Amino acid sequence: MKTNRWHIILTLVAAIAVLITHPSQTNPAFPMGEAGFTDVQNHWAQPCIKELADRQIITGYSDNTFRPNNPITRAEFAALVNQAFPTVQPTRRRQNFVDIPTDFWAYDAINRASQKGFLSGYIGSVFNPLVNIPRVQALVAISNGLGFKPQQLSPEQLGDVFLDSATIPDYAKEAIAAATENWLVVNYPNVRQLQPNRPATRADVATFICQAITNFGENALVPSQYIARISVDDQPLAQMPLTTPETEAVTESDPPETPSITPDITLNKPPETSSPEPQQIPDSPPPENQLFQPQAEALPPQEPIEKNIEFDNLMAEFAFNPRPTPKFSLKMTRRGEVVLDDNIPEDILKNLTSSNLDTIRFLDIRTIDLDGDREPELIIDLQSRGYYSLIYHYRPLARQYGIIPKSWGIWRYDLTEITDDGLPRFVGYDYRFAREFNLQSQSQVPIQVWEYRGGQLHNVTANYPEFVTRRLDRVWRDIEQRYRQNQEIRGLLAAYMANQYSLGQGELGWRKVRSLFEDRNISDLLADLTQFLQDTGYIQS
Repeated sequence: MKTNRWHIILTLVAAIAVLITHPSQTNPAFPMGEAGFTDVQNHWAQPCIKELADRQIITGYSDNTFRPNNPITRAEFAALVNQAFPTVQPTRRRQNFVDIPTDFWAYDAINRASQKGFLSGYIGSVFNPLVNIPRVQALVAISNGLGFKPQQLSPEQLGDVFLDSATIPDYAKEAIAAATENWLVVNYPNVRQLQPNRPATRADVATFICQAITNFGENALVPSQYIARISVDDQPLAQMPLTTPETEAVTESDPPETPSITPDITLNKPPETSSPEPQQIPDSPPPENQLFQPQAEALPPQEPIEKNIEFDNLMAEFAFNPRPTPKFSLKMTRRGEVVLDDNIPEDILKNLTSSNLDTIRFLDIRTIDLDGDREPELIIDLQSRGYYSLIYHYRPLARQYGIIPKSWGIWRYDLTEITDDGLPRFVGYDYRFAREFNLQSQSQVPIQVWEYRGGQLHNVTANYPEFVTRRLDRVWRDIEQRYRQNQEIRGLLAAYMANQYSLGQGELGWRKVRSLFEDRNISDLLADLTQFLQDTGYIQS
């Protein structure tokens, strides 16, 4: 009896609080305003927020802000899911919440969200409309409201996806597993940190909604490196076809949308950047007609090659037969089951190398766990007019291997352990600088650090400032020495500034360049370098 009295007291207090603090029906979370929000420029969720605004699912505040990092209350969340999912039909009877007066601005929205299965109340018919909704509740609400059930990922396997899975409440684990299978879970900045009990921000909820309303194959609204998946790039389960082909070529993903930085650039002074944010460098290679091609080497014809490799639970059997037409065949057996037994598709090889198959040479094949998920990847390295890789990765939902093709240019990549986490990163070399400035060594061009995560390669150069800075120091010493000897340094300066911009340190780099020349007029040089860095994507305009 005492317990019931205590619940009644709590609900009365909550209801009074709502009446006092929100007497009107004005929606404080999504007031009417212009869609051109002034505070989401360069925000990681900007494309998603803009899309939802264009669809009139969300609107901003009267001062043209969206306030993406503000928390969102349960009442605000109820209003949003009703806007986002208007066609979801009620599945429950109406519940009367004791802390939601009939003139509360979200009264109807809360009741509709409850009837549709998105939200439930607490003990004693309490809804707590003014409480900030945790991330876990928001994800559970969307997953349940859309009727998702886990098919492949069990609650016990959440630890394979999230480093903080132990903090997921027991009641939420099944729904979080279903949300993960269906690509609803977005974790910024670390895709493996769910942070389930942290209050959800407006940007968090916006991206959950974007993932729910975006069909597979449509233009991505959320940067792929923040979408939690079952370690590899699988289709959302609810949108997977009923049948899948035996093999599927997964092309290299488009790069995530890069924050736009507009430097203060004129022809008579070096550019200054007003933002300290790291500038990502371009993910995609230049068009074929812009490739810098080395002199063709007179390579002897290759003999047939057969290689068998075993790594943990994977057996790979590779064969290369150069005559009469080059054929690359691959058989992959995972845990005793043959999951791939076919030739490497010719269209992938032709699209990757832009070459006749007769010119493609096999270099190496190896298996390695690139992302620490205990599911090894297989790398095939090739050479034609440049260096290329095919990265095979297992897709558990489709039960097949996908292929990520990657072009490295005129220099072969290095596979390096940059940090102490034991995971290798690819280090590539931007060969466009070699073409433009006749640089002869990979030590003279900008580096690009690539990381394999979630079935994709991500350009993460900005994440490793110490590693990049060590290289910058060596390049700068070379610049100083050549300057003292009155040698050409334009190419080295361009490479130096490219990696400075990749770390978000453009202004610092230009100051150092100006100090080298002291009082000399170098405005033409700086203008030329600025233009080239804009053309290659290191400076975003």
